[in-house]
Parts: sequence; C-alpha cells; structure tokens
Amino acid sequence: MNSHDGSSRRVLRQHTMVVGCLFVGVAVFSGPAKSQPPLPTMAEIEAKWRAREDKTPSFRVSWEARRTLPKGVFDIVVQLSGEPGKTGPAPRTDTIVDEKGALLVSGKKFRLDLDTTTWSVKEETIRPTSITHVSDGVAYTHYLRKSEVFEYGTAHQKKLDTKGAAPILQPQVLVPVVLAFRGRDSYFAGRPLGEFHVKRRVPVSGRDCVELVYESRSQNLTETLLLDTQRDYIPLRAATQSGNMVVSQVDITYVPVPEFGWVPQSWECVLRSSPTAIRESCKVHKTTVEILADPASGEEFQVALDPGSRVIDRTGEKVKHSVVRPDGSAGSSVAVGDGGRAPLYEDLVAKNDAQAQVNWYVWTAIGSVAVLVVLLTYRCWPRSSKPPVPAP
Repeated sequence: MNSHDGSSRRVLRQHTMVVGCLFVGVAVFSGPAKSQPPLPTMAEIEAKWRAREDKTPSFRVSWEARRTLPKGVFDIVVQLSGEPGKTGPAPRTDTIVDEKGALLVSGKKFRLDLDTTTWSVKEETIRPTSITHVSDGVAYTHYLRKSEVFEYGTAHQKKLDTKGAAPILQPQVLVPVVLAFRGRDSYFAGRPLGEFHVKRRVPVSGRDCVELVYESRSQNLTETLLLDTQRDYIPLRAATQSGNMVVSQVDITYVPVPEFGWVPQSWECVLRSSPTAIRESCKVHKTTVEILADPASGEEFQVALDPGSRVIDRTGEKVKHSVVRPDGSAGSSVAVGDGGRAPLYEDLVAKNDAQAQVNWYVWTAIGSVAVLVVLLTYRCWPRSSKPPVPAP
C-alpha cells in the first residue's frame, strides 16, 4: 500500500464520521416526528352536516350582492334577438351592478326571489328585472316579471320531480346557503355530500381543512370541497374544475349563531370561460339568516301573477297557454300538443276579450230572464180579497 492510498482511506473515514454525526445531531435535536392526525371519515363529516340540517327544518336567508359583468357577456342575447343593426359587445365595458336575493325553505317547499339585471337590446343598456322561483312541494313556477325590458310577465309552471333536483337557477349564488343547510340533500344540492370522498389535508387561509373530491372521468370533471376541521366541517371553498381549468370557485366566510353554529356571512363567486377570461364574478354581503321555529305558511309559497302575464302550464298532458285577465283571474287557455306551435300573445289576449264579451251576453241574458220571471210572478200571483166590514 502506498501513502496515497492510505491518505484516501483516512479522508473517506473522516467524511463518513462527519455524515454520521450530522444524522445523530438531527435525530437528537429534532426529537420524534409529529404525526398528522388521521383524516376524518365521511361518516364523521356527514354526522356534523346532519346535525346542522336537523336544526334548520325551515329557514330564511337574504343577501345583497355586487356583480361584475365583463364586456360582451350579453352578446348571445343580442344575437338571439334578431334586432337589425344591433351588434356587440354587450356591454361595451366591464360593468358593476347591485343585486338582491332572498331564499325561503321549509321542508321541500322553497321560494327564491331575485332582483337581478338583464340586457335591453333596444336601448343597448343593462336594465333591472325580477325573477321568482317558487314551489309548494307539488308544482313549480318560474316567474319573470314585467319590467322595462319585458312588456309582460311570463310564468312557466310544471310538476315537481321530488326525486330529482330542485329547479333553482343561479346555483353559484346559492352554493354557500345550500351547503350550509341542505348539503346532504340531493334535491337541493347539485352534488350531495354523499358523492364525495376524503382525499387529503389542505390549509386554507391559515386554517386546517380536509379536501373532499368528486371525480367524473367521462366528463373530465372534478368538484372539490374544502372543509374546516375545527368548525364542524363547514365548507370554506367549493370549486369545479374541467380538465386543467377551474371553471367556478366560491370562497365563504362565516359568523357564529347561538344554538346553531356557523352560518354564511359573505362569499365571493368567480366563473371562468377560459383560463384567462372571467365570465362573471360577484361578492355577496349584508346577509341575514333567520332560523324559523315553525314551518312557513303555505301562502308564502304561492306567487300572485300580475294582470297581463303570460302563463305556460306544463302540469298536464298538454301544454296550456293563457294570459292573466285584468282582474287577476285565470284567462282562457289554448292547449298545444307535442311539437305544436305556441299561440301568439296577442291571440291569447283576444281570446280573453272574446270570452269576456260572451260572458257579458250570458250574464245579460240571465239577468233579463230573472227580471222577466219576477214580473210574471208578480202579475200572475193571486191577489187576496179584502175582508168584509162588520155591520154596526
């Protein structure tokens, strides 16, 4: 062995000793590794959600929202209108609008009132409009009221499929409310809790959260819920991803309510049409939550249709079209079979007028006959003779 080999071995032993000392030092000073608490089971999460729902058989939530409408979001409305000379973008710049909403739920009954906005093609500007979704548990009505844009209200009525999903529109606005109070119910929740599975722990805004995931390979779709492990698994975020793009995301903040727990206080919604383009966004604030001790009255789940409103009734075998009369009563209906052409609004109004005239003639005739009967009865009724005057 030469001196060069000996020095190489000494250097190798020194390096080995140094590395060994480093591992020993790390083990001594770091102590035993902290293990993460086990992930909760779906049964544990569902128990917390069920307890929250059991406390809210009936509730009312109202809110105000500030919505950002990007440039050109109403272009499809302009295209479908067929108005000559009307082109986009609609609106021509990003526009901020204020809206309001209120949701009442009692069992399977619900009522959603929205003061929202739409695009006026004629005026080329944004105008307010009002929509009501209401169900008494048997039938459902979607009522678009008369406004500066719509010359008359339109009510769509149909039977309710209680085994399906409640036909409430604008789901992004309602996501936090539905998740907080009816997240396990497939009737109200588009994707009920039972269809998710626990995936991992994820921190959100400094809070320890557990991630729940629903995946559909056939649709290339992933839905995610991030639940706060320290606050009864309330959802802090709900997101939907298509491929590699997050198409919608809702971030929620909460406030504690005595004897109930946590209720949504505010939330932000973002909808994307592409990875770099936001289709719509809104910030919901000024929320009011009322937990009802008793079921809401049935009258609250009825909607009064304004005179002149068009009604499209799909509750029967055939679709019936009618227009509400000036006194608020139901108008004469026209039944249309599958594939049949819907009658014009003007024709339905004319049918009401014709029926009103017929009714006038009928009631006039009935009145005339009644008067004649009274007169004949009076003339033919035997008159009683006066009693004789007794002699003095």
